[in-house]
Amino acid sequence: MKDNKTKRVTFRVTEEEYKKLDKILAPLQNQAISNHEILQERVVCVTYEGGTQIYLNSNNYAVTVEGNEIPAMGYHVA
Repeated sequence: MKDNKTKRVTFRVTEEEYKKLDKILAPLQNQAISNHEILQERVVCVTYEGGTQIYLNSNNYAVTVEGNEIPAMGYHVA
């Protein structure tokens, strides 16, 4: 039987970053997640029913996905 334990990653944010994230996430709070795709190790794309995509990078280094650089421990909204 395969071990399906999920690794938890914690992002620490400043008050300024929290406000920025709130502006991005508030409109999505009533939208269902329509897709969750693992793009590479520690890099995922979450798609919401309205079409908004959030790319999350939990690596300690930046990655480029579909031409967009996602900073270490960061995100990109498309």
